Amino acid sequence: MRALVLSGGGGLGAYQVGALEHMIGVVQVPYQLIVGVSVGSVNGSEVAMWPIGQEAEASKSLSEMWKTLSTDDVVDPHFLQPAALAWKPSTHSFSPLEKLLHERLDMDRMRSSGRGFHAVAVDVVSGDFRIYDQGCEKADLVRGILASSATPILHPNVRTYGADGAIEEVIYDGGIRDVSPLRQAIALGATEIDLILTQSPKLSKWDPKTDRIWNTALRVFEVMFRELVENDLDRVELYNAAVESRHPKGVGKRIVKLRVLRPSDPLPGDAARFDKDQTADIMAIGRKDAECQDW
Repeated sequence: MRALVLSGGGGLGAYQVGALEHMIGVVQVPYQLIVGVSVGSVNGSEVAMWPIGQEAEASKSLSEMWKTLSTDDVVDPHFLQPAALAWKPSTHSFSPLEKLLHERLDMDRMRSSGRGFHAVAVDVVSGDFRIYDQGCEKADLVRGILASSATPILHPNVRTYGADGAIEEVIYDGGIRDVSPLRQAIALGATEIDLILTQSPKLSKWDPKTDRIWNTALRVFEVMFRELVENDLDRVELYNAAVESRHPKGVGKRIVKLRVLRPSDPLPGDAARFDKDQTADIMAIGRKDAECQDW
């Protein structure tokens, strides 16, 4: 089983779109499984609606969606944000993205496409992963993709309630635990994984003289996310090593071939922005990088 795994990255998810223009639009790799987190779950859901054998059409549909996408199509800032955090759980509403997903998702097409689709989120009450797939009802899958995309503070969480009305789950971006959900793809049976990251191995330039809390917090998050990415990749190497050495943890498991595509330098632009110029520039980088690899 060959799987496509898509990381998070907000507006930088345009890198995945450009890369897929080559990987599925030109090479036409027939992915049987798609696993995404955050913006990767949005991109993955679009590809997953197209049957195996219609890779070029899937790529074209995804690219056309992004070329018209604006920030207003994704989030709606609350009045007086960030002061709105005093009475709201986030600075932005996901109402525009929720509307977009309801308009684009076709569950019948996804269920008959021959591809598995899984969006990964995390319940911060238990710390456990929550997986949403094409077996869900449409409303539940939309909620799952929104949860998978919900960055704490910026975006609203998704909650579930018990029979007594008590909160049981508070679900956020799967990137809290796995920026690249490789373990889920392996657990679902993938033997080959193509991972598209939006995070470079290098940190972006940063001016330490700018000591505003927001600027520093963004830098801290960048360092944390880079570490999560590297840990995700190391985990696959350890997994394969356990299988090869016949370690008890590798018994009954299989070697997983992993191909990783990521930008060599930090991508230009802002992950919180979705606009035509930024999208075009980042897509071009993703397309060029994908053309340099053997798929």
